[in-house]
Amino acid sequence: GLATSGLPAGTVLQVVQVVKTDTFAVNGLTLTNITDLVGINITPSSTANKILITVSGTCGASSNSRVYFKITGTTSTVIGDAGTGYEVTQAATTHAGDGYMLIPISMNFLDAPNSVSEQTYGLQMMANGTGRLNAADNIDANTGNTITTFTLMEIAGWPT
Repeated sequence: GLATSGLPAGTVLQVVQVVKTDTFAVNGLTLTNITDLVGINITPSSTANKILITVSGTCGASSNSRVYFKITGTTSTVIGDAGTGYEVTQAATTHAGDGYMLIPISMNFLDAPNSVSEQTYGLQMMANGTGRLNAADNIDANTGNTITTFTLMEIAGWPT
């Protein structure tokens, strides 16, 4: 493999990306693993390195509903959770009467696993009504689906 020990801090060492092209729906306030966006693995090459997690896509929800997303990870860093179980990484809401609304979602988190073991990440979702990933709540011949990308990047850290 490529020798990474001489590369400067901040260098991207490896990239893993999963693209979800179909829709996913939830109804209820229980965090649910999003099909295809769980079990995404990356193995850091040094304990000093960081993992940059980025998520980009769209969601929709029934009128006046809220959609919540949470990034999950292997490390002791629980992303978006302060201990009560309802803290999330991002939330989105629709306004009354617009079931065709697509809401952009974007999440970034720099994880410091301090490990050379495989790290596993994923995305969960819940909604207080019907929430959809990659689609508006009202789906018909005039509405299209979008995609969601989940990207992991190993970033060279500073030697300890």
